[in-house]
Parts: sequence; C-alpha cells; structure tokens
Amino acid sequence: MARKAAGEEPLLEDDPLNPIFKPIPKPSRLDGSLITNQIANYCNQVNGVAGQNFNRLCLMKALQDD
Repeated sequence: MARKAAGEEPLLEDDPLNPIFKPIPKPSRLDGSLITNQIANYCNQVNGVAGQNFNRLCLMKALQDD
C-alpha cells in the first residue's frame, strides 16, 4: 500500500528478485520414501497385534457360550 500511495507499482509476491519471498525448496524424495516405509511398518505391526487379539476374543466368546 505504501508503494501504491507513492505512485510506484506494487511488488508481486511471486517475483523471484524480491528478497522477501524466497522459493520453497522441493522436499527430498528419500525422506518421503523413508516415512512411507516407516508408516507401512507401523500399520503391519498394528494389524498383527489386532489380529491376534481378535482371535483371542473370538476364542473366549466361544468358550463362554459352551
């Protein structure tokens, strides 16, 4: 607004010469791959534990019904 009041053109936000707005670096593909594999590992562990506990619950229910 100050530039506009002084009669100058306003600065563009995407102007690469503007030192205020620096380009954001691209994220590393390695970091993304490592995080994806870690999440997949956690999901497999949760699936294994939940499956075992579900089997135990079904077994206990079957024993109680008899």
